[in-house]
Amino acid sequence: MGAVDSWPWGGPDLSAGSIEVKTEPDGAVLHMQGEIDALSMDRWRTSSEDDQPAIIAVDVGAMTYIDSTGLAFLVQWAKDCARAGRPARIRGATPRFDQTLELIGLSAMFVRER
Repeated sequence: MGAVDSWPWGGPDLSAGSIEVKTEPDGAVLHMQGEIDALSMDRWRTSSEDDQPAIIAVDVGAMTYIDSTGLAFLVQWAKDCARAGRPARIRGATPRFDQTLELIGLSAMFVRER
């Protein structure tokens, strides 16, 4: 049998959120994918290392949903960035995500990178 490139149960559940820090040329970038909720935030916090590098950007391009837990994390991260004297950069924001930030009054906290 050759390499398995399909999932017998219908594929990975992308609606279940995943969060991962990837080291990129300009620094550590947090990638949010699928549905970001309290469960996905808890899983990430439990699995993340205590001595993680400072996150220089958050990529939300593959995110389909974010609840108040995920938004609270982004707000705290933006405040940490401001204290460190650097912008809170959001990558891959969709118009819907931008609209959500605008609606709840958080838009000015973040710099969007397209």
